[in-house]
Parts: sequence; structure tokens; C-alpha cells
Amino acid sequence: MKAFPFKLLCLILVMGAACTSFPDRDWIQAKQDDVARGEGNEAVQTIVNGFDQISKQDQNLAIETINMDQSNTGQQALVDLIDKNATDTDQKQQIATLLIQRGEEDTPAALVAAAQKHPEMVNEQLIDYFVSKKYEPAIPVLKQSIENNRHPEKCIDALRNYNREELDLYILALGQDKNNAPVRLKALQTVSGIESDNIREKATPTFEQIVKDYQDEPAEVVLVAMNFLKTLPYDERRYALLREIYENTDDPALKEATLATLAELRDTSLEEMQRFLNNTMEGADVELAVISTEESPRREVPVERTQPQRRTTRVDETPPRRTTRTTTTGRRPTSYPDDYADRLLRALQTELGDELGRRIYSRVDNALKAYASARDNSVAGLLVRSYARQWSGDEDANRERMDLGVRYPGSLSVIVWNITDEYDTRSLQIYAIAEIFSINRWEAEIVLNMVIGNKI
Repeated sequence: MKAFPFKLLCLILVMGAACTSFPDRDWIQAKQDDVARGEGNEAVQTIVNGFDQISKQDQNLAIETINMDQSNTGQQALVDLIDKNATDTDQKQQIATLLIQRGEEDTPAALVAAAQKHPEMVNEQLIDYFVSKKYEPAIPVLKQSIENNRHPEKCIDALRNYNREELDLYILALGQDKNNAPVRLKALQTVSGIESDNIREKATPTFEQIVKDYQDEPAEVVLVAMNFLKTLPYDERRYALLREIYENTDDPALKEATLATLAELRDTSLEEMQRFLNNTMEGADVELAVISTEESPRREVPVERTQPQRRTTRVDETPPRRTTRTTTTGRRPTSYPDDYADRLLRALQTELGDELGRRIYSRVDNALKAYASARDNSVAGLLVRSYARQWSGDEDANRERMDLGVRYPGSLSVIVWNITDEYDTRSLQIYAIAEIFSINRWEAEIVLNMVIGNKI
């Protein structure tokens, strides 16, 4: 019976020892001097092995003590602490900071390995560190952080700093994914600023599709797309997409941004662009001009040539865009010859070749006849004003002249001259001619030069 109390006493002592944290604060503090002198390898290992049993309030002291060991032992001990169950996220990040400050050669590899196992430890400081080292093995960590939605904007910037095309394409792919709106917006903003011609070419369809789908896209995404598109060379199809937004959106901010983009593409002022759009390019009105010879009956006057036609090289339907050339402006005629239609056709075929010249001739003729009967139409109004400046008579009389198409002497010329009066910049003059007669800009430029150069 006397042995029982002794066994009970031993059990109590053992339980008490188990409840006591080890190493405790006093023990750790007592070992600091040895560790700082490089003589505490055993103490360091003891702290690492017993870290899970150290009280929470003493764990930071334990980390600081291990960091006093500037040898490889101390370095490895800090790395080992990251894997301890008791080490929380803040402590992992604290240890990462200490490792960065130590600046050992193996620090980048150690931190990448740790971050892959413990993605929660990735913070802005660690991201900056990887970028500063241009450490490529860290790229999977940065991608993993984006996918985990941890500092995605910072990580996208970091990937961009590696200046590698495959990473730029990865960022573009993020911009195409609609499932994560904040990441997508940042990715699109980043791609829009990349200067690589190859990346810009690959990104263009993405931004064009955003503009096409503007009603289903967030406004901020559409704005990024428009800002990108206005940095590209002028393109008729792209311009039409932007103009459609301007004509149909009710969002004031989006309308204003679209106008700015259109003005940038046309190389003109906001005021001039707005006047141009509001006065002559209003949605369905423009569609009346799109009457091709293939889609509508021809109302073309046969041309009897009184002299041999000059042979010219056939021009392809979609030739490369011609560079703008300066043409001396002649004097505006006060009258036109009866054979104006013949002269017009010959001039067009001289400049454009037989087939294309006749096609432009027919489009001008068809457009004039179509607009002759169009009422409450801004483009038709422009044409009527053009005729009124040249010939007397009321509106109905001028519409009868328009209905004769190019057979009425001076029909095309008076319109072009009036466009030069109503639109200050050459680029808008060319654009107006192209839209009214449904021809390409380079073709419209030739028409403009022919008229103001008195070639017809």
C-alpha cells in the first residue's frame, strides 16, 4: 500500500513535465549568446525539433534566436521552421523576410520550394523579391498565386517583368477568361500596354470581340479595348465597330470614350468628329449608300466612247492602301460639260483600271439615285445642299437632278466640292466620300484628288 502514493507522485510529476513547454523562454534566452557566437548549433536544432511544443508567445523569440546563427545551420533551421505545423502564415512570411535579408545564394530556391508547399505565405514582398532576381523557377509560384487569387495584380505585373513572350500570351489568356473579372481586367490592361508587334497582333481579335460584344461586357473592359484599338493602324471594319457603339449606346461615359477613340483614329478633333458623326453618319442612313452593282439592278447609262480608251493595268479589288499625296487644288468650275459622265468614267478607269473604275462609277451612280428619294436622311440632306449650292431651284428640283445619277453634268463634282467646304480636315473629307458611296478610303482619296485637281 505504501508503493501506491509513490507511483501516484511519479505520475503527477510526469504529467506536469508534459504540460511544461520546452524549450521555454528562459532556456531560449540563455542560449542566445552561444547561438550568436556560432557555438549554438545544438541549441538551434533543439529549438527546431521542439518548436511545436513552444508556447505561442515564445515562438517569435525562438525564430529570432535561430536567426542569430549566421551559418548554414541557421539558414537551414529557418527553412525547416516554415514546414512546422505550429508555424502560422504570419510567421512563415516573417521567416521569408529574414531569409531574404540574409541574402544567401540558396535563398531563392528555398523560398520557391516553401511557397509551392505553402502558397499562403506568398505576399507582395516575396513577389518583389522573385522579380528583382528574375528568378525563373518562381514563375510557377506566381501563376499559382494568380489562380488562387492571391495578389493577382501584383503577380501579373511580375510575370510581365520577365519580358518573355510565352508569359505575355499567358496574361492574354487570363484576359480572355471571363470567370474572374478583376484578374481579367488587369490582364487586359497589361496586354494593351505591351509593345511587341506579335503580341499586339495576337491580342487584336480579343479586343475587337470585346467591342463587338460591348452590350454584354463591363464598361471598364470595353474602355480598355477601345484604348487598345485606337493605337492600331486605321481599319474600316474596326472603325465601323466603334461607330456602332457611338450610335447605339446610352451610356454617356462610353459614348464619350468612343468619340475620343474615333477622333484618334481619324486624326481629328473631338468637335469635328462629333459634328461629322451627328450630321452625316447616322446609323441606318449610311446603309442607303451601300448599293453594290451585284446586289441591286443597274441604272447605268451606256457610255459611247468617241476616242480610243487608254489601256491600264487592272487594279486588284483590294490593293494595298496608297499613301496620301498632296494634290494642287484647282478652281471650282461654274459649269460642267454635257459629256460629264463619259469624262468621269474615263478618269476613273485611268486612275483605277477598267474594271475597278467602272465599279466605282456604278456605285456613285447608284448612291445618287438611292438618296434622291430618301427623306429625313442626313446623308441625303448633304447631297441636296451640295446641289443647291450649284444650281437654282427648290429641293424637289435638285432631287430630280440626283435621280439622274452621274448623267447630270457635275453630279459627283459638286458633292465633293461641298464636302471640302463642310469638313475642314482632309481625312474627314476622304472618309465622307468613302461612306456616302460605299468605297474604300484609298479609292475615295483618288476621287477627291480627281475633283479638286479638275481632272473631270
